[in-house]
Amino acid sequence: MEKTIQEVNRKYNSEEYIRGLLAKYNDFPCLWKVKSKCYSNRNMKEDAYKELVKYTKDTIDEHATVDVIKKKIGALRRTFRRELLKVKESKKSGAGGDDIYTPHLWYYSLLLFTSDQEEPRDTISNDIALEELQTAEEKSPNYISGAEADFREIQQSEPAETMHPTTKRKKLVTKDNSTLLAKAYEIL
Repeated sequence: MEKTIQEVNRKYNSEEYIRGLLAKYNDFPCLWKVKSKCYSNRNMKEDAYKELVKYTKDTIDEHATVDVIKKKIGALRRTFRRELLKVKESKKSGAGGDDIYTPHLWYYSLLLFTSDQEEPRDTISNDIALEELQTAEEKSPNYISGAEADFREIQQSEPAETMHPTTKRKKLVTKDNSTLLAKAYEIL
């Protein structure tokens, strides 16, 4: 059985299968084109995955499932994303044409159709948002500095109660356990 698992793994990683899978994947933008309306259509996605499973069952593995296909595509896209990032980073560094990273991934060109989907969304840095909030608060006529607010809070609070340390409760030894231990000790 182990030989068949290795054989199936080899088939899943074969160039012929991956080329066919990525060609089929390209045919279903509902699976990869995030900005498309069909991307949020679960029924279309389900049908597309069924087609990819059918292709896999027909070519290499009659026991293929949707989960297996999702994992395979996810792995291919993660590896592609890493290579794409290396290319982009080498272009950013101001390197010359000869110094730009050339991807070594053989299926890199086959997944280029997803490259515009790999852009992270623009977000506001927490630091910038916090600075803007603090600036707006300081401009407010009712602004009180943090230290002054803390001092006022301490003045208004009631006196603190004295705290007593909690004592650890001891485990009660039952008579049954103590007599059993005494008998065991006598025997020894």
